Amino acid sequence: MQSNHQLARKIIYTSRQQEAGLQELLKDLDLELIQIEILDYLALHPGTIQKSLKDYFGRTLQNPLVILEKKGLIYRKSALTDIRHKRIFLTKQGENELEKVHNYYDQMEQKVQRSLTFEERTTLFQLLDKVQKGLER
Repeated sequence: MQSNHQLARKIIYTSRQQEAGLQELLKDLDLELIQIEILDYLALHPGTIQKSLKDYFGRTLQNPLVILEKKGLIYRKSALTDIRHKRIFLTKQGENELEKVHNYYDQMEQKVQRSLTFEERTTLFQLLDKVQKGLER
């Protein structure tokens, strides 16, 4: 039976393997993880206001938003009902950059799927859900 330290190390190592490839992609895109997470959120919630982003991420995102806007990945548009509220949208370039990240995730998913049977993947998801819930306590 493996000790808890070995299990924790295995989880961390596996996570780092996945993250290393992602960090390389982010470096090529000249983006940070939080910026990708913002783009992902905006893709799912186009026209959201900044307060919604703050509520979702649990912190102010002014700096990452300014950078994304300067890079031409997002744009802000005044809301029709209140010009003080700016709605935030992805630009076409933002959609393209996000698609590159999604392609990376697809490649990672394919690697995992090739290495496990359907039953093993099902078991892995169940076990990871259990681990996540245990870590949330």
